[in-house]
Amino acid sequence: VGSTAGGVIILISSGSPFPLTPVDLQELRSLVQPRQVQVVPVLYPMTAKSPTPSMGIDQLAHMTGTRWYAIADEGIGYESKVSMMVALMQALYSALRIFLPTADSLPLLVHQREFPGGIGSISQGEFVLDGTLGGEMRFSITYYNLGHVGNLIVLIDPHGQNVDTTNLQEEDDDVNMIFVTVKNAMPGRWRYKVGNRADSHQSLYIHVVATPSSNISNQHRGISSLSGSHYST
Repeated sequence: VGSTAGGVIILISSGSPFPLTPVDLQELRSLVQPRQVQVVPVLYPMTAKSPTPSMGIDQLAHMTGTRWYAIADEGIGYESKVSMMVALMQALYSALRIFLPTADSLPLLVHQREFPGGIGSISQGEFVLDGTLGGEMRFSITYYNLGHVGNLIVLIDPHGQNVDTTNLQEEDDDVNMIFVTVKNAMPGRWRYKVGNRADSHQSLYIHVVATPSSNISNQHRGISSLSGSHYST
């Protein structure tokens, strides 16, 4: 915990944690409360289909004024599903938003959709940018394996014009993501097409975020999250 007051600990478990006894909770309370430390428990991965926090975890979050998050274990054999990785990233992002003083200025989730693999087809969808957004839009594809993303990544603006994504594409191997950033993105209905080569037990995840206008409060819009006493399956 250290001696710095007001710190934040994001506590990520390795599987289902042991229950916290009343004695454990009392010891934790004596450590964190005088130092104004907040603890965010992230239970990952949980083997239960509908995971719930073990005894004491909910109390630990409550006593420090935070929330807990639980990510269900999903996979085939030793291969985890990309959906579990996406759920973990969303939980961590949501946890960070609790504490950032400038959270209102963070990119906001406009659209998300999962496209199952095994079909070898073109995955397509649409989303809407309205005038409350500040003009920068990021279109992201999250994958389990880079080979699961086909050569086709097409963005079509509200005027029906294809956006040349070839020079806009960036890849981040650390988070298994390809993203396209469009500055001064026009408001209106956008469409997209993505080559989907994911295996039958995997998926591609599409996320679109955009920067909010300075006068738009987080009370009106916000990132979709797995927050509070909720879980992801």
